[in-house]
Amino acid sequence: QCHLIASGLHEAGVEATYLAVRGVEDATKLPYPVLNTEDSARGIIKNCLELKPDIVYWRYNKKHFNEVMSALHAEGIPLIFSSSNAYDLKPFRLRPAIGVSLLKQWKRYAGQLLRGFKHNKALKLVSGIVCNNEAQINWQKHKHRIYIPNSPFLEYEEQEFEPPYAVWVGNLKYHKNPDMFVDLAKDLAHTGLRFVMIGHMEDARFKYLEDEQKVPANFEYLGKQPIEKTNGYIKGSHFLVHTGGPEGFPNVFLQTWGLSKPVISLEFDPAGLILSESIGRLSGSYDQLKKDVAELNENEALRTELGDNARSMITSRFVKELNVKKLIDFMQTVIKDQ
Repeated sequence: QCHLIASGLHEAGVEATYLAVRGVEDATKLPYPVLNTEDSARGIIKNCLELKPDIVYWRYNKKHFNEVMSALHAEGIPLIFSSSNAYDLKPFRLRPAIGVSLLKQWKRYAGQLLRGFKHNKALKLVSGIVCNNEAQINWQKHKHRIYIPNSPFLEYEEQEFEPPYAVWVGNLKYHKNPDMFVDLAKDLAHTGLRFVMIGHMEDARFKYLEDEQKVPANFEYLGKQPIEKTNGYIKGSHFLVHTGGPEGFPNVFLQTWGLSKPVISLEFDPAGLILSESIGRLSGSYDQLKKDVAELNENEALRTELGDNARSMITSRFVKELNVKKLIDFMQTVIKDQ
């Protein structure tokens, strides 16, 4: 998303510098200037103050945000906060931990509440808020707030992977529920469908996925993949399966729909689009999820219909040039109001 936005701003004639945390490989090929920075509040603040921008567009969630916001506010530099998930806009929303003692759970909650107070205080200092999920636009009552959807990155590399298969994409975290995708592979082995998982392993509890002896024969974990390869796997799949809970607006949904594939989601339907646009299935329970996966695996005509609907929606509602124009107009409004 940062690349799409930076390139769009450059194409529109806006002088924008991409402050890249931990750096970007081969930035010389990019059309816009890139400034690499260390992954710390101190490094980000230092670079922002040296650049002296008219405005900062923040797309790094909560990480280092409180410290950076305080420093920029003191220097009179306006900042627009871009929300990418529900926890960005609801500071006191608690995430439970799985497999820990009650004492550790309460300690975790206490830490989340403390960070929530700090984040809520920092949000009051921002000059504007961008939300990528229209259903969440009123979660923060800010004078300058706007819905601007993400734009799909659809470049892909063809993958030699024999269908039929379903694909699961995301960082492996407990709240994304990757275990359920493994359960699907086991319970639907008789269908002939394979289950391919892609994503960075962030939690050691999922190390078992790398052991072929501990997963079903029709399951394969490919680890983290470049986005072009990931899109290639999505393009060759029957559909994407999403087992996580509510968040912002997953980019992988946009990638899947832009590649004319439906999404089968356990319980999350961003802005109600899956149902309203007929671009997949919202299951609501594990039993229904199994039924939906089995049905779409067998029904090619239905898969094609849902995929065509999805592609049509993406090309009409998630257009990079329109999104960038909305962002530029919003930035100008915020700057004038300082």
